[in-house]
Amino acid sequence: MGPIAWDYYKTKSEIEFRVLENSVVIEKVQRLEGLVITYAGEEVEELSKTTIGVTNTGRTPILNKDVVQPLTLVFSAESKLIDAKVESSTPKDLGATLRLNKTSGAVNVDFPLLNPGDQFQISALAKSVKADFDVIGRIAGVGTFRLEKDLARVGTAKTIPWTIYPVGFFSLLLALVLCAGLRHMRAERRVKRALRRGSFSIPPLNSLNDCLKWIDRHFFFTTVKERRSFKEAVSTLTDQPNFTSAHEMEILRLAQISVESALSNFLPALIVAVISGLGFWYVWSNV
Repeated sequence: MGPIAWDYYKTKSEIEFRVLENSVVIEKVQRLEGLVITYAGEEVEELSKTTIGVTNTGRTPILNKDVVQPLTLVFSAESKLIDAKVESSTPKDLGATLRLNKTSGAVNVDFPLLNPGDQFQISALAKSVKADFDVIGRIAGVGTFRLEKDLARVGTAKTIPWTIYPVGFFSLLLALVLCAGLRHMRAERRVKRALRRGSFSIPPLNSLNDCLKWIDRHFFFTTVKERRSFKEAVSTLTDQPNFTSAHEMEILRLAQISVESALSNFLPALIVAVISGLGFWYVWSNV
């Protein structure tokens, strides 16, 4: 539960900026002599398009009122940014807007609401073969922004958090414990049903020591403390040959009291099953 809680806390609020595409539209070596290319009235010798995906990868919505310092993409001077626009968004009515400052190469990003999983894509045009940028801003609840510029990782498997390893180990361990718990539940049900129907039988036991060993074997579904109380009560009986026949009724009465007062195995098994299932779900959802 600890690693899951840590991962939940760590990723409670998070925004990811990922470069989805970086393509060269115009390159100097491809220029023909006497050919002049302009964009919005501005002559360009090189032109590249960079598509950036902005996603709320956290678990909580981010509201406009949470923005303390505007979210800004700052492009380097070498990038020579000339235009930027929102190309698409999910959902379509997300309402993200941009404010471009060509002089500083900064793009201010604004949105009314960014729910978990919401995404929009920014297309940035630069008078260079590649646009480089950083992200600055302050948003309540968001520590650092996740910035991924490596195109080689786009479309590959998502990053697996380290927390799945301890969670997976303990979930498997709890599953094995649950298997043992199911065995205890079956034995508990069988003994209780036999006692209730009056069909519970005690095997021939030749001594007190045999009886104590039988209690450990047959009532393994009870706790150590509960078995100890049962054995202490039986130990008050006189040890003699044919121990069962001499004390059968008393042993049966003590067994009835011990089983009826014992804690049921159902609730612990249910708790173990829920925690183990939660752990397996966490591992499955992160691989």
